Amino acid sequence: MLCYQLMGLIFEVEDESWRKNINLSSSTNLPCSKFSMIHQDLVRSILLGLNVTSVGKSRCVSRPWRAILSDPDFIHAHFKHHIHDQEQLILLSRCHFLFTLTFGTGNPGSDGVLRKINLPDMKWVSVIGTCNGLALVMNDCEIKYLINPMTCEYMAINVPTWAIDSRICVCMHGLGYDKVTDDYKIVSLSYYDADFQHEYDNGDTFVDVYSTKMGCWRRLDSSPYDHSLPDNDSGVFVNGALHWLAGTVDECLSVIAAFNLTTEKFDELPLPEGPDRMDFVCSKLVVFGGCLCVLDDCHRDRLEVWMMKEYGVKESWTKFIIDSTEYFDAKPFCQLGNEETIVVVDGETLLVKNLKERTSRNLVFDGTPVGFQDGLSFRETLFSPNFNSSNEENQQNS
Repeated sequence: MLCYQLMGLIFEVEDESWRKNINLSSSTNLPCSKFSMIHQDLVRSILLGLNVTSVGKSRCVSRPWRAILSDPDFIHAHFKHHIHDQEQLILLSRCHFLFTLTFGTGNPGSDGVLRKINLPDMKWVSVIGTCNGLALVMNDCEIKYLINPMTCEYMAINVPTWAIDSRICVCMHGLGYDKVTDDYKIVSLSYYDADFQHEYDNGDTFVDVYSTKMGCWRRLDSSPYDHSLPDNDSGVFVNGALHWLAGTVDECLSVIAAFNLTTEKFDELPLPEGPDRMDFVCSKLVVFGGCLCVLDDCHRDRLEVWMMKEYGVKESWTKFIIDSTEYFDAKPFCQLGNEETIVVVDGETLLVKNLKERTSRNLVFDGTPVGFQDGLSFRETLFSPNFNSSNEENQQNS
């Protein structure tokens, strides 16, 4: 109720007076005398407490209200304020539409609400990665888009002029954030493989990096690792680096190759003791609970999850098990509350597993049921993918 009272007060502020008396990029001093009676910290805390959907609706109240809620300082503060909120899901349906599954917003007895993302009509084929509430997705023309699943803003990513023809190569991509330069980067790994036998045709894995801040691609030195694995999974972003399962060129040992987005160099992370270091065929990398995890699904009755609880520390690898006697090809998506884990099965079925009590149930949500083929977790944010305003491809749905 207090939030709506504040909205009413803002209605009484004249736009010309507002523009002359407020500097939104610095500390905000409210010009209206009625606002002086309200402690600004209280106002700020109320606004920061709004979720992304409520902020979007509140931006339509007035131009001053929109200015406050669109200010970059507010957007960053809002992200930090909600950093520990429940993760949501972005899902790709078998009909090639994109959906969000938001939790805690449905009817009684429901886990969440499923909504189609309002994007241009395209045939979407992949959810490549998520970072700070943004998602990198790709359509059937192999054009990648950076989107905010909650605000429906999107930006097309141009294709580098030197890109290898996809008919004769294997490509892997990843999305991450370089906090040193405040830049979201897309990394593409590619190698020639005309017969798609997951074997190098010329021995090089090319590394290309796209900067959203600069709006351009750059080619770097080739990767020192062998990336010709059967599963061309997307890079997993944790702790400022994108991670891929790979192999050493000389000894053919399996490794976790970490591409640091600041130095733009590859490092190598220590492996858990469990998975066979000579063979990562049955393993995958995921992010779960904010930690890097290795999934070992070589067992018919269970999924072994190795979690690196302290990044870069070998001794911090910890194993937990998800029973999977009734299904195969499972992976954890995110936690639901404090005790339950959402698991995707065979790429489409969503289950809720209580690992402590070893129980399982179907995820219940409001919305039209659809079959899923891909998806990732993400956190709701107000960040916009439109970093380079000069890019004519930048778009926004209102």
